[in-house]
Amino acid sequence: MGIAGAPLAISTAAQAKQSDPHSSWLSGYWEVHEEISRALEDSEAEKRLYEEMERLTVNICNTPAHTPEGLLAQFDWFVSDLRYYVAESVGPDHNRVFDVVRDSILSATSENKTNH
Repeated sequence: MGIAGAPLAISTAAQAKQSDPHSSWLSGYWEVHEEISRALEDSEAEKRLYEEMERLTVNICNTPAHTPEGLLAQFDWFVSDLRYYVAESVGPDHNRVFDVVRDSILSATSENKTNH
């Protein structure tokens, strides 16, 4: 290994410690979503909350995730949004597939952590 192996080790360690902001954005999204339900309809406050929700949505959707946690946050946002448009009107199998994919991501994440 020697000196030539050092940058690779540092790079790998940095990647292992890398985190994504997606979980934080998703938490903020849910907080804003809850605040909107309490805001006066057509008020300036409601307008600002919708703008903030849009900003968080754009961040979640347009920023590539590099960690399993970031990927799960993106997936959870996607499922929460898509269920209203597709799954709920199609059938229970479509709802179940979201749960199965999420469980698969969690399983792969757990296996990856135990193998390293």
